[in-house]
Amino acid sequence: MIEYLKELSELKGPPGREEEVRNFIKKRLEEKGINFEEDFFGNVYVYKEGKNKTDLNIAIIAHIDEVGFIITGYTQDGFLKFKPLGGLEAEILPGTEVELLNGVKGVVSSIPPHKKSGVEYTFEKLVIDIGAYSKEEAKGKVDIGEEGVFLTKFEEIGKGVYKGKAFDDRAGSSILLSLILDDTLPCDSALIFTTQEETGLMGARIASKRKNIDLAFIIEGTFAFEPYHPEEEYYPKMGGGPVVTKMDRSLIVDEVLIKYIEKAALKNNIKFQWKIPLTGATDAGVISLTNKGVKSCVIAVPCRYIHSKASLLYEEDLISAKKLLLKTLEEIYGENFKGIV
Repeated sequence: MIEYLKELSELKGPPGREEEVRNFIKKRLEEKGINFEEDFFGNVYVYKEGKNKTDLNIAIIAHIDEVGFIITGYTQDGFLKFKPLGGLEAEILPGTEVELLNGVKGVVSSIPPHKKSGVEYTFEKLVIDIGAYSKEEAKGKVDIGEEGVFLTKFEEIGKGVYKGKAFDDRAGSSILLSLILDDTLPCDSALIFTTQEETGLMGARIASKRKNIDLAFIIEGTFAFEPYHPEEEYYPKMGGGPVVTKMDRSLIVDEVLIKYIEKAALKNNIKFQWKIPLTGATDAGVISLTNKGVKSCVIAVPCRYIHSKASLLYEEDLISAKKLLLKTLEEIYGENFKGIV
């Protein structure tokens, strides 16, 4: 599964321009002769038969877009002006390497510490340097509206600890790909790769209505708030096992689902942790509001430094997140979907 993550992490997929990621997934499916469908919004759907039949429409979902930026203008000196796509903070960007979808590489501007006194970084003050010396040269290399992402090499930097970009949510996407290519599912399920999560949970709104989902599992990469979390408050940590959302800004997860996940984890000795803070939002928030309501939950891989140039995750957390999902599905099927329908 870590090899899937490596390949997915290094692909470019800002919101609305996820085709590089989507084409990689489609190619892997085609190599195995696996049927899929794609909607006009770029969501990719795979239906997979499980060990057991069910009349419910069960969906396992991960988003394939990542935070990025869009070019909005030029300076006379050949620098690129830009705005964020998704949750990016200007203060973390100075000096970072980036790559545009057309392959042009650049570095976000920064001020030497000798001259920075009193300066606060904002998107109005930052530009991207692509090595151009004039506005005309920059215009010849990059069009207005071109999108880009961080340029980050995926690599192992500690025992089982991997560095890369876009773990939110290539971690979840790698789990979905592994479920399709390598695993047997407990029940028939739709596995859905959604788009534009980072700019408003857009793809999931369409996917949920198209598939008339009854039960949804959102597989995510979420923040591990280290090393800055206050000791008096509880936050997920990398290496602490998959993160199960109790509540975030978009959803309070149904207690029936919480109990199923907790039971599956305890029965199978899967270490896990809760996500409780009322921050962040996932596709689960909009899917839960579809039709007459959809029971939805989130199982996530804890990652340090998400929405930045480089994130870290622990491989065992990735493996355990998939195991927790499969065992929870087994538990729910074993109970004949009690409390779900």
